Amino acid sequence: YVQIPATPEMCAYCFEVVIAHLQGRPAPPLPANVNPEANHPLFVTFSQTPDDALRGCIGSLRAVPMARAGEYAVMAAVKDQRFSPMRLDELPGLTCSVSILHDFETAPSAMDWVIGEHGIIINFRSDRGDRYNATYLPEVALEHEMTHQSALQSLVKKSGYRGAMDAKLLSQMEVTRYKSTKTKLTYTEYFQKYRTGS
Repeated sequence: YVQIPATPEMCAYCFEVVIAHLQGRPAPPLPANVNPEANHPLFVTFSQTPDDALRGCIGSLRAVPMARAGEYAVMAAVKDQRFSPMRLDELPGLTCSVSILHDFETAPSAMDWVIGEHGIIINFRSDRGDRYNATYLPEVALEHEMTHQSALQSLVKKSGYRGAMDAKLLSQMEVTRYKSTKTKLTYTEYFQKYRTGS
């Protein structure tokens, strides 16, 4: 698929969809400048303004129609099990980010990726044969000042695996690296520039 940029209009749309959901109204239409049938892996993230503390993040590593961005926005707002469902009165303190993922490739080794440039997906099996996987978007390791080692350790924990990340596990781990185009919009920016509903 052709790489397309994430735009502030996509973030504004995600705010609109979440507001409509929390108010019990139908979702608004996708912005005219977004092709609803364009397929891309994408993530919608809400974070607290200004400290960037995560408030919800849901997306797909598989290509999905851009029309599903609103669905992921609602899921990030109310179904991310790491957090309580978002309330309408929280929105003014939040920032919405949309990340469109591209350039997926298998890393030659678990450490062969660039912090701040690549997102990574880890896949591995336990000694019992159970499969585990997890991902971090490109900005996560950089924003949390992780090293390659600490990022992989954190992802192993995120995957649900309870064992140690030892040399054997590292040697068996498959790492896929990818890039993203990302844009973010604070609620204040949304309210001042893009707000269309009540």
